[in-house]
Amino acid sequence: MNAVRLLTNLVHMSLLPHRYQSSLDLGADTYAMLRHLPLSRDVVLSARQELVMRLDGYVESDQRLFQEVRVITRSAVLFVFTPY
Repeated sequence: MNAVRLLTNLVHMSLLPHRYQSSLDLGADTYAMLRHLPLSRDVVLSARQELVMRLDGYVESDQRLFQEVRVITRSAVLFVFTPY
């Protein structure tokens, strides 16, 4: 299990640029450069589906190890997002 890769992928997916639906929101050149990017809602949906499959796979392959990773992730990573 590569927990670091999983976390890296999650961060990367959350930082992907958002595609705007209308050229009215952006200058013509900017819109032309960005219009080929997937919509953020499609990226999020795909990432969520992949995450669910991977998490289930990790639990099925080694539940004890996954539990350890969960505990470490909560204490070493997610505390950053906890309000004081």
